Amino acid sequence: YSQGGARTRGGELLKMPHIQAAIRKECERVLASSAPMAISVLVELAVSSSSDSVRYQAASSLLDRAGFKNPVQVEIKEHRTMEEVDAELNMLLGITPPEKDKATH
Repeated sequence: YSQGGARTRGGELLKMPHIQAAIRKECERVLASSAPMAISVLVELAVSSSSDSVRYQAASSLLDRAGFKNPVQVEIKEHRTMEEVDAELNMLLGITPPEKDKATH
């Protein structure tokens, strides 16, 4: 291949789903194998950095990765009745609610 031809062929290969999947899998493998080193760096920074800000950020990152994230406040702007919420939940779960008793005249 010429340099231009190789670049074109490389671009074509990168668009193929199985090539993308193989690249993604290799990236995940490399990142997973680097995780212990990255954690060690964060621990070292949290313990030994002379900067309060760096120690704080490293400690926060370690806590986040351990599952101790800060709570997030969510503001709900849409108000629905319990019946509306139940109906939507039933629809999402594919549940048909029992029909209410209808009085016959």
